[in-house]
Amino acid sequence: MNAKIDSGTPPEQTQNKVKQKAKKEAIVNRLSCATLEGVNAQVVEVEATFTKGLPGFAVVGLASTDIQEAKERVKSALLTNAFIFPPLKITIGLSPSEIKKNGSHFDLSLALLIALNKKSFEEEGLFVFGELGLDGRVKSSSMIFPIILSLKEQGLIKRAIVPKEAIVYLSHISGIDFIAVETLNEAIVLLGKGEFTANVKKFDYDAKSFTLDKTAYYYEEKYESDFLDVKGQMVAKRAALIAAAGMHNLFMEGNPGCGKSMIAKRIKNILPPMQEVELLSIAKHQFLDGQTPTFKAIRPMRSPHHTATSASIFGGGSGQARIGEVALASKGILFFDEIPHFSKQVLEAMREPLQDKKVHIARVNAKIEYEADIMFLAAQNPCPCGNLLSKVTSCRCTEMEIKRYANKLSDPFLDRIDLFVVMQEVQSSDKGDVTSTAMHQAVIKSFILQKERGQIRLNGKLAEDEIEKYCLLSVEAQKILESAISKFALSHRSIASIKKIGRTIADLNGNETIEKRDVLEALSYRRRK
Repeated sequence: MNAKIDSGTPPEQTQNKVKQKAKKEAIVNRLSCATLEGVNAQVVEVEATFTKGLPGFAVVGLASTDIQEAKERVKSALLTNAFIFPPLKITIGLSPSEIKKNGSHFDLSLALLIALNKKSFEEEGLFVFGELGLDGRVKSSSMIFPIILSLKEQGLIKRAIVPKEAIVYLSHISGIDFIAVETLNEAIVLLGKGEFTANVKKFDYDAKSFTLDKTAYYYEEKYESDFLDVKGQMVAKRAALIAAAGMHNLFMEGNPGCGKSMIAKRIKNILPPMQEVELLSIAKHQFLDGQTPTFKAIRPMRSPHHTATSASIFGGGSGQARIGEVALASKGILFFDEIPHFSKQVLEAMREPLQDKKVHIARVNAKIEYEADIMFLAAQNPCPCGNLLSKVTSCRCTEMEIKRYANKLSDPFLDRIDLFVVMQEVQSSDKGDVTSTAMHQAVIKSFILQKERGQIRLNGKLAEDEIEKYCLLSVEAQKILESAISKFALSHRSIASIKKIGRTIADLNGNETIEKRDVLEALSYRRRK
């Protein structure tokens, strides 16, 4: 039998018809989601095709185990909501394919693309996040907040469909239109109609605040423990005030029981106010650590034990690097008590975050950078037994033990600390002389002066060019500093540190320029070699 040939149709038209039919049968729909690389979000384009072939459901594009498991959650959620899978091969693609994707928040985008199957749509700029329950409920995930915040910081997101239960956190992020949904069916209706109206109101922080140059700053007037409880130690408390006002690094040395830890724990509540960007950054790091943020306007304080490993302090781990104590203390305090007992590896590695305000973690699969803008506090005894400075108890240590104890901290490490205080023994007649409330008010006044000068960073974090711009010395103060440079052979870093401390002292004293007495006080907090 001869085949029938339509000689009246040109081959080109026949090919075009075949292509149009194939295109109609294999519509590609797209939605945007994202995954985390370290602490930064990477946009992921989620695509779906329905093609002729053996019925099946495949996810391609370097998807992790939790995304592969999403297939079962998506199937159950769709079937529970009366969806009938077509007799077609369903392929979900995650692009770019060279980046490993992880997280249960991809569930909702996968389900929506399948539910709307061969209906043609493509919503530009719309992100979809949410984990699915087996009954079709849309659940939150700990990764959604840090991902969306990172996308906002990169200017990549304007609107998003998100779980309603995540709004308690996401409403803190301004500038994004959030469309909150509770169920898969609700999301299907929204996407089918193409109606995307924000239904979430901006969160208002329950904290004290003031506005400078159109930027709001928040702080709490709650003091769990008061500086009034610290007896005596006038010099140490003055150093603590200076450290808090400028976010300077502080080192305290003294006998056991003299109040080192008491002062360290009370500094947290008198730190400078924060703007919304800092509050969100703290919450982002807390989410990455598996914590539930409170969004309180109190800077964090982390105090790892001296037996903590390098990975727990700086972050790391096999496969995906995790956040560590240094990054969790960012915008707040990292406190090392009994610092000589920390390993040499940890102490030397601290030089990088103290200098650059960053932590770099290199792994086989990735190189990750964490923000580590910390105020570093350290405390130690004067010797292994702790009684070297005591007037009533004899020291049991040998000269070699004392020397070895002191040599555990290298000069390059100590050179990155601004204020050094040797604390005295507490006497029975000593009394508390200053409250946390008074100290906090002084810090806030100093903070306002720093911001009114146009400073982006606080005094303790100023860069080299900013030191020259903002740390202006009077003629007498300059002479004192030059004399100290000659007498003590100060390094360039030490000179910068004295200027920054002098700037903070001048702010606390109400001086526009750094005066002679400000420099003299700054020099008094230098380390005695």
